[in-house]
Amino acid sequence: MRRASHYFIACLLLFLATFTAASEKVVLQLKWEHEFQFAGYYAALWQGFYESEGLDVEIRPVSRADGSTVSPSQELLAGKVDFAIGATDILTLRDQGEDVVALASIFQRSPNALFSLEGTPINSVDQLAKLKIGSSTDYTSDEIKTLFNEHGFDSNNVDINYLTPTINALMEGKVDVIATYGVSLMYAAEEKGVNLNHLLLSDHGLQFYGDTLYTHQSVIDSRPDVVEKFIRATLRGWEYALQNKTAIAEKIAKELPRYLFYL
Repeated sequence: MRRASHYFIACLLLFLATFTAASEKVVLQLKWEHEFQFAGYYAALWQGFYESEGLDVEIRPVSRADGSTVSPSQELLAGKVDFAIGATDILTLRDQGEDVVALASIFQRSPNALFSLEGTPINSVDQLAKLKIGSSTDYTSDEIKTLFNEHGFDSNNVDINYLTPTINALMEGKVDVIATYGVSLMYAAEEKGVNLNHLLLSDHGLQFYGDTLYTHQSVIDSRPDVVEKFIRATLRGWEYALQNKTAIAEKIAKELPRYLFYL
């Protein structure tokens, strides 16, 4: 009887330890829809790397089912999430006095590019300066402004319009050019039979970091162990994702919802 009691207590303690280890809730805010751009985070979740660190992680896309979007930085500053994905907007936030901290620059180069319909050439910054440009309100607009400033233009005089950068924004004539990551846009354009021109910022002497994991100093101060564990598991996830690209890409496409892709 005593042996059975000891066995029961041991099992109970093991269950409680397991429950406790997996009960540290963490929310990550992406800066776009679910896609391979964030493969390492999904891999860390699906392969149990977060769980093995005692983390219960929720990954939120920037889009909602009704087509609306949220600002990753505002979600973080409001305390609604623990981590977010950003880029040069992290520097802007620091300049504005916000106590945000970059944790890991996953993309060593920004994949941002400018796109226009086939009949609207964008071979030079001079041509761009005469066009109506669509951009999200985050780091993308900062990169565009830097492009113009570096080439002798006053970016305040450039016609930059803030909207969700989708293929329909071009097709409906809302803007002449959109600034965004190219992979999804090029695929959506191909699906619709639309030919696009593109201009890479890197072709004009600009190199920015791309996707960067960041948080707020208050999170680091209050949960330093969680931050350390999250970074460690995330880097394991990226290593796995890059070694298993096809499997992760197929799982993302099959299982995760996307609301803006075809807009």
